Amino acid sequence: SGILPVVGGAKAGDSVAASNDPGIQASLALEHQASLSLVGELPHGQQRLWIPEVGAGFVRTSSRIQYTAGTSSVSGETIETTWSPCFRVGVHLFPDRLMSLVLQSRYVANPSPQSVFIPELGRRAAFDFPSSLWTVGAHVQIKVKWPKMVMRPKT
Repeated sequence: SGILPVVGGAKAGDSVAASNDPGIQASLALEHQASLSLVGELPHGQQRLWIPEVGAGFVRTSSRIQYTAGTSSVSGETIETTWSPCFRVGVHLFPDRLMSLVLQSRYVANPSPQSVFIPELGRRAAFDFPSSLWTVGAHVQIKVKWPKMVMRPKT
């Protein structure tokens, strides 16, 4: 799976100057990301080779931000967590088989904090971090079969 910036700002790891104070530089690194989404099949007729899917949910992103303020030789880091909406589309290949393949893409709006509080300076600094991300991935899905309960009439 990969993460791609879509709109605005620098890529993760690039150094960015604060928009409200050019003397402050920061870089962004993704710590982890977890999502919860409801995904459903789109109408697809009788064919069972591939099934289109669409879904929506929320993403919790944890980012490590390292900053330096050249004018006052202040440096440090902070971990910021954001909650964002997400939308996903995908294709489920060979869904009737025990093992199947799911290809999907997820759009995440506002995954990064747009400002960071710098305690040494006592104020917030605003940065042009990515305002949206696309993640692209594939995973294998294995079906787990549960025994079915069968109702038998009393004799």
